[in-house]
Amino acid sequence: SIRGILSRMPPNSKLHYVDSDVEALKAVADAGLGVDLYYAAWSGESDPRQVLAESGGKIALLQLDEFAGTMQWGFGLGDQLWDTYLVSNDGAPMEPKGKI
Repeated sequence: SIRGILSRMPPNSKLHYVDSDVEALKAVADAGLGVDLYYAAWSGESDPRQVLAESGGKIALLQLDEFAGTMQWGFGLGDQLWDTYLVSNDGAPMEPKGKI
């Protein structure tokens, strides 16, 4: 869960959550956890303009080239890169892959 990830992050780290599931992004936004949210605009799952319009400024669009650049250069010093596709036995993401 997002709360689980946040509980294991070092102090002063920032979680940046990218997803193509608009409902998941909205749920995280509604939880008020202070997570930066990004809709994967390259997914084609939803109309990016509609996502922006309905998010009330809580969800930003992220294009594929921006995502690739972010993975290369990072969001900010000290932020953590999590691979949410590798999960532990309890379903929680594994340890961070390293600082970006």
